[in-house]
Amino acid sequence: MRGSRSTLNVVTLSTSIQNPSSQSSLLKPPLPNSASLRNNIVNENKGENSFREIPLRRVQSSMELRNLTFQTWCERRGKQYLKEKRLEQLKRLQEEEEAKKLKAEKSRQNEEVFAMWLAKKQQQALEAKKKRLKEKEEQRETEESKKQLKAEAEKAFEAWKSKKEKQRERRHSISYVNREKAAEELRAKLEKSIAAHHAYEAWQKQVNQRLQEIRERESKKIREEENRKSEMEAMRKELARTSYTQWELRKAFRNQSTKNASFNQPLVAKPPWRPTSARMNLPRP
Repeated sequence: MRGSRSTLNVVTLSTSIQNPSSQSSLLKPPLPNSASLRNNIVNENKGENSFREIPLRRVQSSMELRNLTFQTWCERRGKQYLKEKRLEQLKRLQEEEEAKKLKAEKSRQNEEVFAMWLAKKQQQALEAKKKRLKEKEEQRETEESKKQLKAEAEKAFEAWKSKKEKQRERRHSISYVNREKAAEELRAKLEKSIAAHHAYEAWQKQVNQRLQEIRERESKKIREEENRKSEMEAMRKELARTSYTQWELRKAFRNQSTKNASFNQPLVAKPPWRPTSARMNLPRP
């Protein structure tokens, strides 16, 4: 009876130690972070390494010795189970923190790429606006020069027309006696008017040639500006392509470093299997 009673006490004690999950499920404490778990594990290791004083008592029978040994084993097994559980929880928390860091880094890189794209779009919109304003200004200057040339041509034509009217009136007012003299004068004036007309045509031709040169210079300037913009755009694209390639290389290097950190044990390549007849037997010396 005495041995069976001590056996029942030891069995109940061992079941309470072997099932720490039932007690933890009743208490349900909050999940600690990785730092607190690491500190607890270090403290437990220090406690295990330190010697604990066990009160000495006389063992009455082999049954009591067996029960005491079983109780000690249950205590060690419970501590080992708690330690393994906390190590597993610490590993899971570290993996979650690493995943959060990778996610934050990826989000930051995406924000940087979006900011670069947005700045590029804003720069393109600003350049397009400047180009439109410049084209409007050039068009306005061209229209003003055309209007000025047209006004000068109309003024010269009106002067020539008034002169012609005066000549006609003077010709009709000349008397019959002075008709020959007037005819000579009229011929000379006509030649002068023809020369003036030729001079006006030459001036008009010179003005048109000047306008043509202005248009050619403007078109050449526009073509040079477009070529410069295309070269700048190609340089920007090459710079963006280079930065994106560097970003991809950094990302691949980071992923490779993460894989190397997670798999510390290298894989050993085994030689391929061959049948016994295919193995090479070297002759002995």
